[in-house]
Amino acid sequence: MSIKQTLFLAYKFLTSRNSDKALFRHIRGSIIGIALSLIPLIIVLEVTDGMISGITRRYIELGSYHFQARSPRPGDINYNQVINSIKEINNVENAFVYIQETCLVYTVSGRLGVSIRGLPENLYEEDKMLREYLVFTDGEFILDSESILLSSTIAKKIGAKVGDEVKILTAYTPPGRPVILRPARFILKGIFTTGYRELDEVSAYIQYERAYSIFRDMNPPFVGIKVKDPYKDIDGTLALIRNNISSGFFVNSWYRMNYTLYKSLEVTKKLLLFIMILILCVASINISSTMIMMVLSMKKEIAILKSIGFSKKNIAFTFLLTGFGIGVVGSFIGMFVGIFISMHINVIIHFIEKIINVFLFMGYYLINILKQTDGASSAFSIMNSGYYLEEIPVIFDYKELILVFCISLLLSVAASFLPAYRAGSIRPVEILKKS
Repeated sequence: MSIKQTLFLAYKFLTSRNSDKALFRHIRGSIIGIALSLIPLIIVLEVTDGMISGITRRYIELGSYHFQARSPRPGDINYNQVINSIKEINNVENAFVYIQETCLVYTVSGRLGVSIRGLPENLYEEDKMLREYLVFTDGEFILDSESILLSSTIAKKIGAKVGDEVKILTAYTPPGRPVILRPARFILKGIFTTGYRELDEVSAYIQYERAYSIFRDMNPPFVGIKVKDPYKDIDGTLALIRNNISSGFFVNSWYRMNYTLYKSLEVTKKLLLFIMILILCVASINISSTMIMMVLSMKKEIAILKSIGFSKKNIAFTFLLTGFGIGVVGSFIGMFVGIFISMHINVIIHFIEKIINVFLFMGYYLINILKQTDGASSAFSIMNSGYYLEEIPVIFDYKELILVFCISLLLSVAASFLPAYRAGSIRPVEILKKS
């Protein structure tokens, strides 16, 4: 029996709408079941990939940078010489010195403890990734000796606007002496957002030279290092930087500094995918029940096929191909719809939020009229910016998509195995005698 004849029979089984309409409805239901189980799996896969990439990218571009070097005893270190030696490495795009300390930022309207960072004036021009993730909602990136840049979250909490005077207060405790308080005055030149609330809670920038004059007796400066691809050969690049830098420096990669955060995000993604794959397994069982019904309703046809020369393996393989065909059609539909929704996930989320908020507003309005009160409804948000990114980056990992598609087909074939074996074991003599 040729493969063409087997494929033809599997095709006829899948499209036998006129011969058995009830069976065709079950086949259609199995296809829809596979598609509906794949849609949330694809959406979860792409959304988690986008969230992990978006959060990680912001941390390594604005927080820890790709690599970080620091000398515990800076002494008379020539940082310009250190930076030039690091820049000689082929993979390195930029290196710069910065200072980071904790201080109190305050105005007449409020105060807040933040982690303030002293950066070079020209860093915004040289670092394209900094420009991408540091978006200014008011003002611009100006770092002279009198300017300070605050995140929108900090500026709101202390009631500061562009052009206002902002003060910082630091505390230094010399050995054997009382605490020394150092106030400093700045003018707010820019308000920005990173797109991630957790970073916005602590982000503030001043000029490096001014920061050095304020924090000179505290902790030593850092050297921030940016490379072409921070995800590629991290250990190899780390070894190159250590070889090109003074022996007194400790060098760390972003992966080590953000290990806990990165791993927690990865574990969350794996748990979600595990749950979605379980749903896909349940949907594949529907294929098994459909195939069993197909075998029971086609006993006579199977007996005739065996009597004209079809072997047990041919019959079993035909039904396996039928289950495979159901899996292919359902998987293609599920993948297409899942990818389409993932591509427009931000628009869909905002649309759902608007619809829900309209109904909430109407509900609160009616309640206020009936109770004669003047309460206000709080806006509903699916992706709370306090915990998530403001916008979900859409990133498609085609290797993962192909893997999910293959898993779906594998489950479809596995679910068809027992019904196919049962079909191949049917004895034509007994069936034909009964008919």
